[in-house]
Amino acid sequence: MTTEPDVVTVPDALVGERVDRAVALLTGWSRGEAQALLARGAVLVDGVAPAKSARLRAGARLELLEEPEPAGHPTAEPVPIDVRAGVDSAPTMSLQARLCNGVVIELRGCDLAQAGELIEALGRLRCSASTKG
Repeated sequence: MTTEPDVVTVPDALVGERVDRAVALLTGWSRGEAQALLARGAVLVDGVAPAKSARLRAGARLELLEEPEPAGHPTAEPVPIDVRAGVDSAPTMSLQARLCNGVVIELRGCDLAQAGELIEALGRLRCSASTKG
């Protein structure tokens, strides 16, 4: 089943705006998402794939052929655990976690209790697909 593209006539308030900014303002998508769609040719202005920096003119028709991919959860990656048991010490490990916003947390030489506390704390964080506050 093929869906019809969304077609929008450029409102006067957006005349002269860059295509990527106008798409973001009209749809609520991020500017980066709009730029990615433009790069894939999924946004047309008067039937032509424009450059993201092209300026809109009065009466132009924007065709939105696709929507951005929904933000997914990060894929699970194996976490190497370096357990070293010494005669006088408890086992330690190194842990690395990549959050949804791309921030990497690295914990080295922690014991099992510390790693558990970190994992619990990460589980309580709200996750957003946006890296902007």
